[in-house]
Amino acid sequence: MLVKFLIALAAAKLLVGFVSPALAQASTDLAPLVILVRHAEKACTNSDDPPLSQAGKKRAEALAAALASAGVRRVITTDFRRTNETAGPLAQALALQPVIINLKNDPPDLPSHIGRVVYAVRASNEGAVLVVGHTVTIPGIIVGLGGPDMGEISESEYSNLFVLVGGPKIRVVRSHYGVSDHNSQADCN
Repeated sequence: MLVKFLIALAAAKLLVGFVSPALAQASTDLAPLVILVRHAEKACTNSDDPPLSQAGKKRAEALAAALASAGVRRVITTDFRRTNETAGPLAQALALQPVIINLKNDPPDLPSHIGRVVYAVRASNEGAVLVVGHTVTIPGIIVGLGGPDMGEISESEYSNLFVLVGGPKIRVVRSHYGVSDHNSQADCN
């Protein structure tokens, strides 16, 4: 319920930009609503690309339930299984094909990846955008979209949900979804 309230609040704040021409002109070219999450809990395997754990699958379902009526029209993930599986239930429910932006370089080229995600978000001009990323990408994407520096995301944090609200200054509403991180049954970080 809290997530739906925060999304509704963010959407209401965006409407102010449409009512006031001066405010609308000052706004950035951010999608109407941008929601960012880290992938859900991953299974502990020897793989470089592990699937979600059972707790992660439950969190992915919780994300789908939380965002079912948020107006998501585009889903952006990386080429890792855990981001695709986190976005999967929502994308499937909304009949959306996720936009996959590669990150599996050796070593990963984080600045380039972040730039490509920012470009893809800005190219979205209808409906909300969900971005499912990683601890090392979400803070940079927020900054790249004009938001404040949110600091690092801990490897043990999975419940964060960031909503970017446009206007003359990008603001971030930080919420949570699914079980709290304290109650999470993470197999691996």
